[in-house]
Amino acid sequence: MRTSLAVAAGGCLMVVAGAFVAIHQAARGVAPAGFDPYEFLMIPLSDVLLFGGFVAAALRLRANREAHKRLMLLAYVSIVTAAIGRLPGVLPLGPPVFFGLSLLFILAGVIYDKTSRGRVHPAYVWGGTILVISVPMRLLISGTTTWTRFAHWVANQV
Repeated sequence: MRTSLAVAAGGCLMVVAGAFVAIHQAARGVAPAGFDPYEFLMIPLSDVLLFGGFVAAALRLRANREAHKRLMLLAYVSIVTAAIGRLPGVLPLGPPVFFGLSLLFILAGVIYDKTSRGRVHPAYVWGGTILVISVPMRLLISGTTTWTRFAHWVANQV
């Protein structure tokens, strides 16, 4: 029980700190080369929200070991894109590449489930689908004037 509380507190702290840092960076005009800081803000904000959602679901289902460990992997996948994008030579290749490399972790889990259990666990089906669909949706939304206005407003609050 203590471990669950520590993980919950750490997950909450990561979501709050990650959102604060992302907003602060956008306000300072910081973004990877070639990206508008306000459009780019969509990526780290959605990453930490997805992370928080997967951790919350994993904690809720901690008695179900199979679901719990898969949801924790999905939480990891939701934030590993930032690290993958920083690998030498990856960022210039664009979002499809660094998001695609991140999603390979889900593919590995799906392959493991299929070969060892004969079926894919529902956590991968639902969570993986959410992550895969989120990529084009985030890129699409980040380029809209509504998002840019919202990002400017949020960045002006810090």
